[in-house]
Amino acid sequence: MFRTFVSLVFLVVATATHNFSTIAAEQTELPTLARCKELVKATLPIIVQFSYDGFGSGPLHFGCGVIVSPEGHVAVCGPVGAILDNKLLELRLTDGRRVRGEALGWSSESSCGMLKITEPGEWKFVKIAEQVKVGEICLALGYPRNHNDAKDHLPRSRLGLVTQAYKDQWFETSYQSDFSGHPVFNMDGELLGLQASSDGTYSTHCCGRAIQDHWKEMTSGMNMDRKRLLEDIRPPQSFGELPATLSDEARAKAKAATVQIGVVGKKPVFSGVIVPDGYVITCAHHPHLPGDRLEITLADGRSANAIVRGINRLTDIG
Repeated sequence: MFRTFVSLVFLVVATATHNFSTIAAEQTELPTLARCKELVKATLPIIVQFSYDGFGSGPLHFGCGVIVSPEGHVAVCGPVGAILDNKLLELRLTDGRRVRGEALGWSSESSCGMLKITEPGEWKFVKIAEQVKVGEICLALGYPRNHNDAKDHLPRSRLGLVTQAYKDQWFETSYQSDFSGHPVFNMDGELLGLQASSDGTYSTHCCGRAIQDHWKEMTSGMNMDRKRLLEDIRPPQSFGELPATLSDEARAKAKAATVQIGVVGKKPVFSGVIVPDGYVITCAHHPHLPGDRLEITLADGRSANAIVRGINRLTDIG
């Protein structure tokens, strides 16, 4: 359980200088092994693995969430909307107990959802951190995807640094792991957020504050994606038969709006598309942050300077 801590202290030291500051913070003192053990011991009772047996191939163990209320609400990062029958949903505590639960609301945009333990009881729960600070040390507790070891059901642990953070939306950490969606804590035992994705180099997480911001909607079972979709009501559109091929005019418009993007003076490495007012929509999984200056190359060979305005790692849009 704790065998990874000693080696990961070196990881923390090594990455301490690699601190992309969207929100600046002073470096904190490295935690002792004893403090890490105490933190893990304190957080184990609030970790919940969830599985669903609704796809015809046996239970799928999606990942783990964390209890965020004494009534048994469990915040998770995972496909809550895919749970169609709560009878097939099972929640498992780290002490081995299996309890029934129900799926409530979710937001794919924020990459978080809400389950609830339906069995009676007072449940230990975690406090959500007020802010995620770049440079602070964090602890991840999680399971590999489809982990189902009856003998050892304790989650694994990783130490890391918060390397980027953007307001109350998302943050990134330095540690690498094979955990599926899992909670991340600060060294005070508060919930920083939930892992949304990992590319093997860093992990991206939704902030715990997003859970608080959408608490009423998600605990009431709302599909936040549909709410956002229908806030701007538009008349339904009907389409005729789609053309088999693009017209020359449509192809020319698409080509003219498509650009290559890269560091000024270097070969472009990703692409985007021009939209009104000179903005360019692209991916967000590049290493550039708001304020960085880039160069775009148009289809006709011209080039122009550009500046990164904003990125959202969760939706992968920049």
